[in-house]
Amino acid sequence: MHPVTGNWRLGLVLSLITALMWGMLPIALKLLLPVMDAVTITWYRFVAAGLLLGQHWLLKRPVDRTQLGLLGAMALGQLLAAIAVLATGIALTTEFGMGGGYYLGNHLYLLKLGLFLLFAAVSAIPLTQYVRWNRASRGSAAVAPLGREVERVRASVSLAIGLMALLPLPAVLLARGFGN
Repeated sequence: MHPVTGNWRLGLVLSLITALMWGMLPIALKLLLPVMDAVTITWYRFVAAGLLLGQHWLLKRPVDRTQLGLLGAMALGQLLAAIAVLATGIALTTEFGMGGGYYLGNHLYLLKLGLFLLFAAVSAIPLTQYVRWNRASRGSAAVAPLGREVERVRASVSLAIGLMALLPLPAVLLARGFGN
């Protein structure tokens, strides 16, 4: 069992986020199941969560060459997935559905787009740091990133996890007809 830290505010916030995510899941599944099978939906969810949570877990340990390679691969996978999601979103906005005018005039769509762009910007911080660490490690025998650098990257990954958790909310509300 996890030791009690006395930080009840953090526990409350995390509990509310968990309840919100579990509450949104049936709504999102109802919208996605007609166009995508359940196994694919589950696969996408686990891959996205695994890429971010894997980075977070690896950054809790001292960073060595093997971990640096894994961190870089996870961040690159996250970047490629974000590019694919953005390309799909642009195609859906402009070519399919209600058309670009409907979506660009909807404040929930703009909120989702803003959250996604913020997620991409925050996710770029760890990727650039991994590249810097990798370059620095090529000329030396050991990898020893500074503690404050590791903490900054871990904070960025944590923020990206929180933003990723919020991304489905405006999409589900938009799909339910809100925001016009």
